Amino acid sequence: MKLCPKCGKQYLDDANFCPVDAARLTIPPPMTASADPVASRFTQRERVGGATTGEVWRADDAESKSEVALKLVSGQVSLLSSVAPRIDRELKQMERVVAPGIARVVGSGRRGDGVWLAMEWVRDAQSLANVLRAQGPMPAADAGRLVAAVGEALIEAAKVGVVHRDLASKNILMSAAGPKLINFVIPAPTNERVPGVPEFVAPEAIEGKPLDQRSNIYSLGAILYHCVT
Repeated sequence: MKLCPKCGKQYLDDANFCPVDAARLTIPPPMTASADPVASRFTQRERVGGATTGEVWRADDAESKSEVALKLVSGQVSLLSSVAPRIDRELKQMERVVAPGIARVVGSGRRGDGVWLAMEWVRDAQSLANVLRAQGPMPAADAGRLVAAVGEALIEAAKVGVVHRDLASKNILMSAAGPKLINFVIPAPTNERVPGVPEFVAPEAIEGKPLDQRSNIYSLGAILYHCVT
């Protein structure tokens, strides 16, 4: 990674100038433990998830004085030239969203080759996928209210220009306060495989076309069908 000496933004090694202020990019010195943006801010307590795109930890955030879900995203994802700028941009956009139906992103940034992001820790929550697996189909009225709440959350994200890229039952947390959406920006493709859960992926994603709110509407309809069946 290269660093802009003026604005501090990081870019891939094949870049030479910062597009923001035209400064020549430099190669930063190796990161020391004290300069690690994750270690200096978070105390990692236990690993709670993560698969192909990275690790998820339960952690304490010294800056917000709160408990968070800390996701350490693999460099295989965040360094792809096709998605790296989008990931950085959309994470910062998501930090502006404060909505009851979205797990708030309290911070994000670069760490070496990878990306980190911290979301609010949703207490006593489990994914919609696990709820349906344990309890079976939902009454239609309950499923309708759930989908309406998720739709409102998608609207709030759309106001800052972000489309959910993996809208599926695994990324809807069910809590006493209501459903909360997670993982808007991540995952991204690491190879030719289309990201997402096949049952909920919109056709245009499979065709490699850009995603927009219509893609989320398709996925939301699939989630409704999944809930009642």
